[in-house]
Amino acid sequence: MTTKRYKKEDLEKLKDRTDYARVKRMTEDEIRRNAESGPDAPLQSDEDLKRFERVKSPRGGQKNDQD
Repeated sequence: MTTKRYKKEDLEKLKDRTDYARVKRMTEDEIRRNAESGPDAPLQSDEDLKRFERVKSPRGGQKNDQD
């Protein structure tokens, strides 16, 4: 598989195609089923999640205005 690299500036120009209204309507069950069916990013176990550490946003980071 070929990896395509992008510059940050090019990524910022891309249109966000996320359907935020659809996501907000989804139940936790629907979200979990969708996540479990996606082979690209397997769900983390409870043990994995316990090892996660919270990190601060980088200075000047952008907040998603769709929240």
